[in-house]
Amino acid sequence: MNPNEILTKIDTYLEQHLEPNAIRGSIHQDPYKSDFFNFCVEAHRHGYFDYSSNPRLTGDAMKDHFWEKWGDLDGVCQHSCPFS
Repeated sequence: MNPNEILTKIDTYLEQHLEPNAIRGSIHQDPYKSDFFNFCVEAHRHGYFDYSSNPRLTGDAMKDHFWEKWGDLDGVCQHSCPFS
């Protein structure tokens, strides 16, 4: 999986989480936790955390990516926002 595919998968899972009847349950439990862990393993294995990777999958780089897409999440998320 390349970095863009990982970001797309994470986007999809976050969108599913924000649906009124979230089909995957709580973002704080499996299967989310396992999926996100596996994305990190994949990113590390392929060097996507390195400064030379484009896009980088560091915490700050991912935060910037999601900020561009989602913007201010205060109005979108209530009590279970993954970014709060």
